[in-house]
Amino acid sequence: MLEHVCGMNKAAQLIHGDRVLSSDEANKLNDIAKKRSEGVPLPYLLGTQEFFGRPFLVNPSVLIPRPDTECLVEWLIEHLPKNGLVCDLGTGSGCIAATVALERPDLTVWASDLSGSALNVAKANCKALGAEVNAED
Repeated sequence: MLEHVCGMNKAAQLIHGDRVLSSDEANKLNDIAKKRSEGVPLPYLLGTQEFFGRPFLVNPSVLIPRPDTECLVEWLIEHLPKNGLVCDLGTGSGCIAATVALERPDLTVWASDLSGSALNVAKANCKALGAEVNAED
């Protein structure tokens, strides 16, 4: 949470351990901590979740990418036929579609979701990561 609020990674926090938070930073940190104590998942509070070593935007309109889903993606990357077609139905954040497209550029990847807000998150993630994914609702 501190890294998100201050923009300082863990190493920078150690080096500048005597740095005092501004009142704005302290207020933001308190707000995040309060919502976290109320059970709001940290990735929703921070707006991002790492998946396959890449940052993905998340919000309550999508499920938070999970590490166990990375096993599915690894299997897909290894076993899908060359120049194949992948359809990610209910794409949510687009983490599966984007990762498969980035790791296997020979594949044609389609992503779809009934939720327009979820599909917008997927499109934003694909664009930010440079993943060539055809996204449709």
